[in-house]
Amino acid sequence: MNACQATQKRTYRTAPAAWRVIQRQHPIKSRQNSAAYRCPHCHQWHITTHCRHDHPVDWPLRKLAWLEREARV
Repeated sequence: MNACQATQKRTYRTAPAAWRVIQRQHPIKSRQNSAAYRCPHCHQWHITTHCRHDHPVDWPLRKLAWLEREARV
C-alpha cells in the first residue's frame, strides 16, 4: 500500500481510482459525505469522509476531482 509521507493516508494515482474505492467500500450514507481530493504534499489522490459540501475553500479541488473522474468514465 502506498502512503503519503506527510499524512500517512493511502494514495491513489487518479481521481477515478479513488472514486471507485469510495463506490465499492463506503456505505451509501458515508458515500454522500466522501470525496476524493488531491494532496498538496504528495500530489496524489486521497479519500476523505469529513467533507462539508457547503465549504467553499476546497471546492476547486473537488471540482478538479469531479472533472477528472467524469473525463475517464
